[in-house]
Order: sequence, then structure tokens, then C-alpha cells
Amino acid sequence: MLGDELGSGGMGVVFAAKDTRIDRRVALKLVKDGIALDEARSLGRLNHPNIVTLYEAGESEGQQYLAMELVEGRSLRGQRFAPRELVGIALQLCSALAYAHEHGVIHRDIKPDNVLMEASGVVKLSDFGIAKITDAKPSAATSSPFISMITSYRLRPSASSF
Repeated sequence: MLGDELGSGGMGVVFAAKDTRIDRRVALKLVKDGIALDEARSLGRLNHPNIVTLYEAGESEGQQYLAMELVEGRSLRGQRFAPRELVGIALQLCSALAYAHEHGVIHRDIKPDNVLMEASGVVKLSDFGIAKITDAKPSAATSSPFISMITSYRLRPSASSF
């Protein structure tokens, strides 16, 4: 059951929806032909607390879709944050990106619209529509001691109050 439109872009439109089979709210992305599978392959490799979770990819009545975790919050677009909040956001985003890179996924579209923040302060990286999958080993940039320190650092649920 489709709800409100959450956003749109060159790759498709995202709606709040309800999976009535299992009584769960989801973000349902209706995508243009041929690209749903690419995004699904990227997200399917990833399971990280700061990356939106993919639940299902499929096609119904000729329309490709992705059913994903519905993040109750807002994008970072147009938001202003205190310096301490920015550090928390950056650490979570770096953790997500380092994890993706370690699993051969390069996002390629990092921007405020694609970074979502829950009311609790948890950051979720979304929209892997133009991500590239590579089987290359992580570079020095993603396997440095600094990145390792960031990825092992876990923020408290109230990330903005440390």
C-alpha cells in the first residue's frame, strides 16, 4: 500500500509504503527499467548500521522496485548542525563508506540528499543507484589506521551529545 512520496530523482521515485504481508513500513523505490538490479546488487552486499537496508528487489506489473528500510527522519539537505553534531555525522558516514569500500561498493553520489538522519541521531547512507561494484582490494585510503579507528568507533544513540 503506497503512502506519501518521500523524494524523487533521475533514477525514480521513493514512497513510504506498507508491506501488508508482514505488517512493516518500508521505503518503496519505483525505478526506471534496468537500474533496480544494479542498485540491489550494491545494497545486497552491505549490512551496516549506517547504510539503509535492502529488504527486497523485484518487478510488479512491469514496474521495477526496491523495498528498503524506511528511515524515520530527514535528509541532511539544508540542515545546520553544531560542530559536535557534524563530527558525529562525519564519523558515522565514514564508517558506512569504509564498510562499503571494504565490500567492493563505491557509492559515487555522496550528497546531503542521500544522507538520512533519524531523530535519535543515527545517520543512514541511502541511494546506491549509481554505485559501482568492484572486486578490487581496498586501497590504502580505506584501510588506513585512521579509517580503521573510525569504523571501530561506535557512537552512542545520542550521537549529538558526546
